[in-house]
Amino acid sequence: MMENRGGKHPATVSTGQGGEETWAIRKSIRDAGKDADDPALRNTLKWHLLLHLAQSLEGERETAQELLKKATAAKSPLAEAMETDEQIPDMFADIPISATYPYVTDRHLNLIFEAWFGLFGNLLETGSELMTLDRQVMTYAFDLFEDASGFTVHRKTLPRLSNPSISKNPLTSKDPVLRALSGKALILVEA
Repeated sequence: MMENRGGKHPATVSTGQGGEETWAIRKSIRDAGKDADDPALRNTLKWHLLLHLAQSLEGERETAQELLKKATAAKSPLAEAMETDEQIPDMFADIPISATYPYVTDRHLNLIFEAWFGLFGNLLETGSELMTLDRQVMTYAFDLFEDASGFTVHRKTLPRLSNPSISKNPLTSKDPVLRALSGKALILVEA
């Protein structure tokens, strides 16, 4: 989506003489899912895009962290030019470099959960075990269930959120993320 990863760009993007194919494709994308009553059919494209954007954002953050590490490790380019023995202050010394994943807001985590479960939730059975490498995901899931009334969370051993069960409370059962996580075990895998 961000760049052409295929082979020959002109051959893959060729649309013909008048561009009528382009307009037909745009119309079919706009009209896709308009008559669908199922939210999964209506939201599939949105969920795919959301997950791809989240992956892209995470990759960009990791790249930025690596570039900051390289910049702070490199000596100042002025050190050799000045030919003095005095220490030149590092201009990147005050920039924090985190060894963990950067913070993602709860709103974005909720969107990512909703998209992931919207696309793949029907493949999971009750009692399934889901694993995460990110402590923030685990914390968000704990907070989500603790804030919702009518849920029981069974914590066998930390870091594990085991089989939270949904109640008959209609206010909490309307949340798609709570419904999707209900009856599943969420396990944090730390390296």
